[in-house]
Amino acid sequence: MKPNQEASQDTTGDPVDGLKEDARKTMDKASKMNPYEMMMSDVNLVKEHLMPGRRPDLRKKTTEFFFCYGWHSLVHHLHSFHL
Repeated sequence: MKPNQEASQDTTGDPVDGLKEDARKTMDKASKMNPYEMMMSDVNLVKEHLMPGRRPDLRKKTTEFFFCYGWHSLVHHLHSFHL
């Protein structure tokens, strides 16, 4: 054997043991994952990519919409009585 080939071989043990250890680590990692958290993490990544910087507060916008809708309905209802 050439000197370079000896250095590239794994002398710490059986290669199958290394594969089994990698598989065990992968299974442990997969068993600890939560699909919902993974999905929300991906959604946040997409939002940050598509809307960099400060994003609008949707609760504030929703509150404004319902306030305006309620105000418009009230005014329309009062005008129907010809006050």
